[in-house]
Amino acid sequence: MDVIVKAGSAKVFGTSVSKTSDTTISVPAADPSYPRKDFVILKSDGTLQVISGSPAAPEPSGRTGVYTRRPAPPDIPDDCIILAEIWVPAGASAISSDDITDRRILIKIPAPKLHIASAASQTVTETSKTLKGEISPDSGYTSLVPFVASLELSNPADSNVYLSAQACLYFHSDLESVIEEFGIGSGSVIAEDIPGMRIAQAFRSGDEIKSVRLYAWCTSAPPSGYEPSVRLKLVAGLQY
Repeated sequence: MDVIVKAGSAKVFGTSVSKTSDTTISVPAADPSYPRKDFVILKSDGTLQVISGSPAAPEPSGRTGVYTRRPAPPDIPDDCIILAEIWVPAGASAISSDDITDRRILIKIPAPKLHIASAASQTVTETSKTLKGEISPDSGYTSLVPFVASLELSNPADSNVYLSAQACLYFHSDLESVIEEFGIGSGSVIAEDIPGMRIAQAFRSGDEIKSVRLYAWCTSAPPSGYEPSVRLKLVAGLQY
Protein backbone atom coordinates (compact mmCIF):
# COMPACT_ATOMS: atom_id res chain seq x y z
CA MET A 1 0.00 0.00 0.00
CA ASP A 2 2.87 2.37 -0.82
CA VAL A 3 3.30 4.82 -3.69
CA ILE A 4 6.52 6.41 -4.92
CA VAL A 5 6.74 10.11 -5.73
CA LYS A 6 9.61 10.66 -8.14
CA ALA A 7 12.15 13.45 -7.73
CA GLY A 8 11.10 16.80 -9.15
CA SER A 9 10.25 20.41 -8.46
CA ALA A 10 7.09 22.47 -8.15
CA LYS A 11 5.76 25.89 -7.32
CA VAL A 12 3.39 25.75 -4.33
CA PHE A 13 1.59 29.04 -3.71
CA GLY A 14 4.65 31.04 -4.72
CA THR A 15 7.17 28.81 -2.91
CA SER A 16 9.65 26.77 -4.95
CA VAL A 17 9.87 23.18 -3.69
CA SER A 18 12.42 20.65 -4.92
CA LYS A 19 12.69 16.94 -4.10
CA THR A 20 16.07 15.54 -5.16
CA SER A 21 15.25 11.88 -4.57
CA ASP A 22 12.30 9.51 -4.81
CA THR A 23 9.97 9.48 -1.80
CA THR A 24 7.91 6.48 -0.68
CA ILE A 25 4.68 7.27 1.17
CA SER A 26 2.06 4.91 2.54
CA VAL A 27 -1.61 4.86 1.61
CA PRO A 28 -3.97 4.33 4.58
CA ALA A 29 -5.62 0.92 4.83
CA ALA A 30 -8.52 0.29 2.47
CA ASP A 31 -12.11 0.19 3.69
CA PRO A 32 -13.36 -3.42 3.72
CA SER A 33 -16.72 -2.56 2.10
CA TYR A 34 -16.40 0.50 -0.14
CA PRO A 35 -13.80 2.12 -2.43
CA ARG A 36 -12.19 5.47 -1.64
CA LYS A 37 -10.42 8.31 -3.42
CA ASP A 38 -7.18 9.65 -1.95
CA PHE A 39 -4.96 12.56 -2.99
CA VAL A 40 -1.19 12.72 -2.97
CA ILE A 41 -0.36 16.31 -2.02
CA LEU A 42 2.77 18.42 -1.79
CA LYS A 43 2.87 21.22 0.77
CA SER A 44 4.85 24.42 0.50
CA ASP A 45 7.18 23.19 3.28
CA GLY A 46 8.15 20.22 1.08
CA THR A 47 6.02 17.65 2.93
CA LEU A 48 4.51 14.86 0.83
CA GLN A 49 1.32 13.33 2.17
CA VAL A 50 -1.64 11.10 1.28
CA ILE A 51 -5.04 12.43 2.37
CA SER A 52 -8.11 10.23 2.20
CA GLY A 53 -11.70 10.80 1.14
CA SER A 54 -14.70 9.00 2.62
CA PRO A 55 -15.46 5.47 1.39
CA ALA A 56 -18.73 5.13 -0.52
CA ALA A 57 -20.50 2.90 -3.02
CA PRO A 58 -19.35 3.87 -6.53
CA GLU A 59 -21.64 6.02 -8.71
CA PRO A 60 -22.19 5.13 -11.48
CA SER A 61 -22.05 1.54 -10.33
CA GLY A 62 -19.56 -0.61 -12.18
CA ARG A 63 -17.19 2.33 -12.77
CA THR A 64 -13.90 3.03 -11.01
CA GLY A 65 -11.45 5.88 -10.44
CA VAL A 66 -11.98 9.21 -12.16
CA TYR A 67 -15.00 7.80 -14.00
CA THR A 68 -17.09 7.94 -10.83
CA ARG A 69 -18.91 10.82 -9.11
CA ARG A 70 -18.78 8.95 -5.83
CA PRO A 71 -16.88 8.33 -3.67
CA ALA A 72 -15.95 12.01 -3.45
CA PRO A 73 -12.27 12.93 -3.19
CA PRO A 74 -11.05 14.58 0.03
CA ASP A 75 -11.14 18.33 0.65
CA ILE A 76 -7.90 20.00 -0.37
CA PRO A 77 -5.94 21.54 2.51
CA ASP A 78 -4.62 25.08 2.26
CA ASP A 79 -1.08 25.71 1.04
CA CYS A 80 -0.67 22.56 -1.07
CA ILE A 81 -0.98 21.24 -4.62
CA ILE A 82 -2.32 17.87 -5.81
CA LEU A 83 0.13 15.51 -7.49
CA ALA A 84 -2.05 12.43 -8.00
CA GLU A 85 -5.40 10.82 -7.26
CA ILE A 86 -5.46 7.25 -5.99
CA TRP A 87 -8.38 4.86 -6.35
CA VAL A 88 -8.35 2.60 -3.29
CA PRO A 89 -10.58 -0.40 -4.03
CA ALA A 90 -12.59 -1.96 -1.23
CA GLY A 91 -10.44 -4.42 0.71
CA ALA A 92 -7.32 -3.59 -1.35
CA SER A 93 -4.00 -4.87 -0.03
CA ALA A 94 -1.87 -3.20 -2.71
CA ILE A 95 -1.88 -0.16 -5.03
CA SER A 96 -1.14 -0.65 -8.74
CA SER A 97 -0.22 1.93 -11.36
CA ASP A 98 -3.73 1.56 -12.82
CA ASP A 99 -5.11 2.97 -9.57
CA ILE A 100 -3.12 6.22 -9.89
CA THR A 101 -4.20 9.24 -11.97
CA ASP A 102 -1.76 12.08 -12.59
CA ARG A 103 -3.22 15.35 -11.26
CA ARG A 104 -0.23 17.61 -11.82
CA ILE A 105 -0.66 20.88 -13.70
CA LEU A 106 2.38 21.31 -15.92
CA ILE A 107 3.15 24.83 -17.15
CA LYS A 108 5.86 25.79 -19.59
CA ILE A 109 6.85 29.42 -19.11
CA PRO A 110 9.13 30.67 -21.91
CA ALA A 111 11.03 33.88 -21.50
CA PRO A 112 8.74 36.69 -22.71
CA LYS A 113 9.80 39.45 -25.05
CA LEU A 114 8.47 42.98 -25.34
CA HIS A 115 6.48 43.42 -28.54
CA ILE A 116 5.68 46.78 -30.14
CA ALA A 117 4.20 46.85 -33.64
CA SER A 118 1.94 48.87 -35.92
CA ALA A 119 -0.14 48.29 -39.05
CA ALA A 120 -0.52 50.46 -42.16
CA SER A 121 -3.43 52.83 -42.68
CA GLN A 122 -6.27 51.35 -44.75
CA THR A 123 -9.11 53.03 -46.63
CA VAL A 124 -12.62 51.82 -45.92
CA THR A 125 -15.18 51.45 -48.71
CA GLU A 126 -16.92 48.27 -47.55
CA THR A 127 -20.42 48.31 -46.07
CA SER A 128 -19.94 45.12 -44.05
CA LYS A 129 -17.44 44.32 -41.31
CA THR A 130 -14.02 43.93 -42.96
CA LEU A 131 -10.58 43.20 -41.51
CA LYS A 132 -8.43 46.33 -41.90
CA GLY A 133 -5.42 45.64 -39.70
CA GLU A 134 -3.87 42.83 -37.67
CA ILE A 135 -0.86 42.61 -35.37
CA SER A 136 0.55 39.19 -34.44
CA PRO A 137 3.59 38.09 -32.40
CA ASP A 138 6.96 37.81 -34.10
CA SER A 139 7.89 34.49 -35.67
CA GLY A 140 8.80 31.95 -33.00
CA TYR A 141 6.26 33.28 -30.50
CA THR A 142 2.74 31.91 -30.31
CA SER A 143 0.89 34.24 -27.98
CA LEU A 144 0.61 37.99 -27.48
CA VAL A 145 -0.51 39.64 -24.24
CA PRO A 146 -1.18 43.29 -25.11
CA PHE A 147 -1.33 45.93 -22.41
CA VAL A 148 -2.10 48.89 -24.69
CA ALA A 149 -3.47 49.37 -28.21
CA SER A 150 -3.81 52.57 -30.20
CA LEU A 151 -5.87 53.24 -33.30
CA GLU A 152 -6.76 56.11 -35.63
CA LEU A 153 -10.04 56.72 -37.49
CA SER A 154 -10.49 59.48 -40.06
CA ASN A 155 -13.73 60.29 -41.89
CA PRO A 156 -13.54 63.14 -44.48
CA ALA A 157 -16.12 65.93 -44.29
CA ASP A 158 -17.67 65.11 -47.69
CA SER A 159 -17.81 61.34 -47.30
CA ASN A 160 -21.46 61.51 -46.22
CA VAL A 161 -21.11 58.13 -44.50
CA TYR A 162 -20.83 56.91 -40.94
CA LEU A 163 -17.63 54.99 -40.17
CA SER A 164 -17.68 52.12 -37.67
CA ALA A 165 -14.69 50.24 -36.29
CA GLN A 166 -14.15 47.35 -33.91
CA ALA A 167 -10.96 46.29 -32.11
CA CYS A 168 -10.84 42.59 -31.24
CA LEU A 169 -8.66 39.94 -29.68
CA TYR A 170 -8.28 36.92 -31.95
CA PHE A 171 -7.47 33.60 -30.24
CA HIS A 172 -5.83 30.34 -31.28
CA SER A 173 -9.24 28.69 -30.95
CA ASP A 174 -10.33 30.89 -33.92
CA LEU A 175 -12.72 32.76 -31.64
CA GLU A 176 -12.76 36.52 -31.20
CA SER A 177 -13.61 38.84 -28.34
CA VAL A 178 -14.45 42.52 -28.83
CA ILE A 179 -12.21 44.98 -26.98
CA GLU A 180 -13.91 48.21 -28.02
CA GLU A 181 -16.25 49.59 -30.69
CA PHE A 182 -16.03 53.05 -32.27
CA GLY A 183 -18.06 55.17 -34.66
CA ILE A 184 -17.66 58.64 -36.20
CA GLY A 185 -19.60 60.74 -38.64
CA SER A 186 -18.21 62.59 -41.65
CA GLY A 187 -15.75 65.34 -40.81
CA SER A 188 -14.49 63.59 -37.66
CA VAL A 189 -11.16 62.15 -36.54
CA ILE A 190 -10.39 59.84 -33.60
CA ALA A 191 -7.01 58.92 -32.12
CA GLU A 192 -7.75 56.48 -29.32
CA ASP A 193 -5.63 54.57 -26.80
CA ILE A 194 -7.30 51.44 -25.43
CA PRO A 195 -6.03 50.82 -21.89
CA GLY A 196 -5.01 47.46 -20.51
CA MET A 197 -8.12 47.15 -18.36
CA ARG A 198 -10.39 47.12 -21.42
CA ILE A 199 -8.12 44.63 -23.15
CA ALA A 200 -8.05 42.38 -20.07
CA GLN A 201 -11.85 42.33 -19.98
CA ALA A 202 -11.80 40.79 -23.47
CA PHE A 203 -9.52 37.90 -22.47
CA ARG A 204 -10.88 34.36 -22.82
CA SER A 205 -9.86 32.12 -19.95
CA GLY A 206 -7.66 29.23 -21.04
CA ASP A 207 -7.12 30.56 -24.57
CA GLU A 208 -4.03 32.15 -26.11
CA ILE A 209 -4.13 35.43 -28.03
CA LYS A 210 -3.05 35.01 -31.63
CA SER A 211 -3.39 38.65 -32.69
CA VAL A 212 -5.09 42.00 -32.24
CA ARG A 213 -7.44 42.84 -35.12
CA LEU A 214 -9.10 46.01 -36.36
CA TYR A 215 -12.31 45.80 -38.39
CA ALA A 216 -14.13 48.70 -40.11
CA TRP A 217 -17.12 49.40 -42.37
CA CYS A 218 -19.27 52.26 -43.67
CA THR A 219 -23.03 52.76 -43.70
CA SER A 220 -22.84 53.15 -47.49
CA ALA A 221 -20.18 53.32 -50.19
CA PRO A 222 -18.29 56.64 -49.89
CA PRO A 223 -17.67 58.79 -52.99
CA SER A 224 -14.29 58.39 -54.69
CA GLY A 225 -11.65 60.59 -53.11
CA TYR A 226 -13.53 60.82 -49.79
CA GLU A 227 -12.96 57.36 -48.41
CA PRO A 228 -12.59 57.07 -44.63
CA SER A 229 -9.43 55.44 -43.28
CA VAL A 230 -8.47 53.44 -40.22
CA ARG A 231 -5.17 52.34 -38.74
CA LEU A 232 -4.13 50.01 -35.96
CA LYS A 233 -1.41 52.43 -34.94
CA LEU A 234 0.24 50.54 -32.10
CA VAL A 235 0.03 47.35 -30.07
CA ALA A 236 2.43 46.99 -27.17
CA GLY A 237 2.62 43.91 -24.96
CA LEU A 238 4.51 40.76 -24.15
CA GLN A 239 4.84 37.85 -26.53
CA TYR A 240 5.37 34.23 -25.48
